Amino acid sequence: MILPLDDITSALIGFTPLLFLAGMPWWKEQNLLDKCVTGFLAVWCMGSALSRHMAIQSFCVFALFAFIYAIKNKHYRIPHGYYWFFAYFIWHAISLFWTPDISMGLGQLRVYTLFVFIPLIFGCIQLNKTQRDGILLSFARTMMCFQLITLAYWFYQTNTMGIPAMNWIILDKFRIGNQAVFDIVLGWCNYHHPTYSGYSMLTALIVYYYHCSHNNTSKGKTYAETFIYSLGSLVVLVLIQSRTGVISWAIVNALGLAYLLRKNKKKLVGYSITLAVLSCFVLLYKHQAVMDYIEDPIREQNIKTAAYFIQKHPLLGSGIEGIRTEMASHEVAHLLGYAYANTAFGNPHHQWIGDWMQTGMVGLALITIIVGQLFYKSIKNRNWMLCMFGIISLILMQIEMPFYLHKGVVSFLLFTCLMELPNHTSTQQLNKKGLS
Repeated sequence: MILPLDDITSALIGFTPLLFLAGMPWWKEQNLLDKCVTGFLAVWCMGSALSRHMAIQSFCVFALFAFIYAIKNKHYRIPHGYYWFFAYFIWHAISLFWTPDISMGLGQLRVYTLFVFIPLIFGCIQLNKTQRDGILLSFARTMMCFQLITLAYWFYQTNTMGIPAMNWIILDKFRIGNQAVFDIVLGWCNYHHPTYSGYSMLTALIVYYYHCSHNNTSKGKTYAETFIYSLGSLVVLVLIQSRTGVISWAIVNALGLAYLLRKNKKKLVGYSITLAVLSCFVLLYKHQAVMDYIEDPIREQNIKTAAYFIQKHPLLGSGIEGIRTEMASHEVAHLLGYAYANTAFGNPHHQWIGDWMQTGMVGLALITIIVGQLFYKSIKNRNWMLCMFGIISLILMQIEMPFYLHKGVVSFLLFTCLMELPNHTSTQQLNKKGLS
């Protein structure tokens, strides 16, 4: 069987983090098993930004070496605070008792098993700050390669299709022929979803700002690299028509610059005042333009449909995967004043509303605890990177239901566990391994 070109290019970009890791001194000093663990963890980070198949395959290889690491080093721990992830999975499993279609529910439950497997796999390994930062930086630099290839492919398409470049620079959801624009721009790889591609790019941008603050050498080069990546992110987000991505991009840059200025009180105060004045100006004088940019009639219908069913079963919800049938109900759509239901949407595209609709008040409480715990740990440990990842995840949850999809669950758990993991490794352990 001949693999499609987009699968080949995705596989190549998926293994690119290994090239960046190979140039890092700490990686060269590791033994073979440690290289396999850190190397394939970096590959999994990139795989999570691509197709579901890349994410699964790279995870399986990483998990294999993580198990070997745990056996060899006689090390295992259940990650602190991740019991709520397990509870989230268990409650979805229990909801099978009242779901309208148990076979569909069992199929969807496979996604939620990741809330058990991924934290447990991370419990098999030990990483220090140097290793974690290196893995994340290799991911961020590979995402820059992802951007450059995307821009080159877009430029190629403008010439091939004879469409002026400026005609693509628009955030309205327009199509070229029978294709969505993001399907064309991201046609070189095997994953075309603009929102989740933007989520991966912004995760890398957070890593770049963190790297700027913690890299004590080559400051000028680091700032230049971050600026180029940030600018490239904006262009790609506009090209793939990710409106949420553009908003999140502005927030990440605003808070990222504040993070870099945090040790200079005067500059930070001046920057904050300037940013506040500009924000007020936009809201006051461009209020309607902002609302037109944010409003989405399709999502509004989804939320109204969800609200209708929440009123019918507020305590226990519809049961796992029951929301798919409810969202596709033309009868309810007519009742709410719409011509038809949005049958292509399997969920209401809002994490809290979707969990309330699917698993009732308990599900709503669990998602609130999970997200709240993320921010609690990031503030307690002064983990700016984890806090920023929580912010962009929170924004994503307002327009998508990431925990309903394999893609969303993997991205959230992977980077949450990775960004928080080194805090569990003691200084004594690091000194013993010579990696502190």
